[in-house]
Amino acid sequence: MDKSNAMDILYKFVSPPIALKCIPELGDGTLRATQPASLNDPFECAFDRMIRDIERDVSDEMRRLKSKAESKARGTTYHLR
Repeated sequence: MDKSNAMDILYKFVSPPIALKCIPELGDGTLRATQPASLNDPFECAFDRMIRDIERDVSDEMRRLKSKAESKARGTTYHLR
């Protein structure tokens, strides 16, 4: 492996029969993806939670910016955390 390029190796944990199918010389060379419902780590594919967190962060930032703009318009000082 060329250490300058971390994309030279892909790790995918599968059973031996499935692994053999991934090798073009022995199988069809396809690599399959695990269905999200079959993942054993609940946070490995927690897109809903990730989206909610991003929406919350954006909403918090929008409130902060609105408050900053309103304070500036009134000519008052404000302090950012």
